[in-house]
Amino acid sequence: MYMTANILYEALSAKYETRRYGRGIKERTLSLPEFYERGAALMEGSTYIARACDLPSVPEAECLFICVGGRPSNIWGNWLGEAFYIAGDGADIVAVFNIVQGAYKKIAVWESNMRELLANKADIEEMLRVSIPVFENRITIID
Repeated sequence: MYMTANILYEALSAKYETRRYGRGIKERTLSLPEFYERGAALMEGSTYIARACDLPSVPEAECLFICVGGRPSNIWGNWLGEAFYIAGDGADIVAVFNIVQGAYKKIAVWESNMRELLANKADIEEMLRVSIPVFENRITIID
C-alpha cells in the first residue's frame, strides 16, 4: 500500500497540533500502524504509535513513530527516521491510532479505485474525480 509520512502528518494535523522530529523517512510504503511495546525490535518502514515514556532511548531503524503524551528526547532530532509529537493534553492514544488507521483506509480505497479504473478504461477525468476528495487538492492538467 502506498503511504507516506506526509499523508499521516496532514491527517493528524487536522485534529491535533503535530510537530515533526528527525531527518525524515524516505520509505513510500509504510506498514499499517501498530502500538509500540517497550523493548520490541524496530522494523524499517514501520509505523509505530507510542506514549513518550515508552519510546526507545535510541532509535535504531528508519521508521515512523507517532508520539502521544509527551515530547521525545533531543536524540530524536537527528534520527534518520521520523517522529511526530502530538502536542497538548487532549490527545488520546486510541483516538490518534484511529485517525492514522482512517488515513490508511482512505488511501486503500483510493488505490483500489485507481487500479479498477486503470484496468477498465483509464479515464483521466474519472481518475481525477476519485483522487480529489482523497488528497483534497485540485489538480490542473494542461495539454
